[in-house]
Amino acid sequence: MFNNVIKLGNVFHSIEATKSIIVKIDTNIKIPKLGQKVFNEEMHEIGYVSNIFGPTSSPFIEIRVNKENLSLEITKVYLKE
Repeated sequence: MFNNVIKLGNVFHSIEATKSIIVKIDTNIKIPKLGQKVFNEEMHEIGYVSNIFGPTSSPFIEIRVNKENLSLEITKVYLKE
């Protein structure tokens, strides 16, 4: 189904009010596209990229988390290509 699974980064902070998490993108990772689906360690879809911000040398992304995944303990996030 998917050829590559790429670790996007580690969760830096979660924001309950907006149902989102902030992820520090790992170095040498291609910046994801807005709207791109994001997955947890079990490869379940947890949400999508809603914002990219910070310096280009060390960017962060905001992931809007799906309702059913709000209670999950998410520490690492992945992309599928």
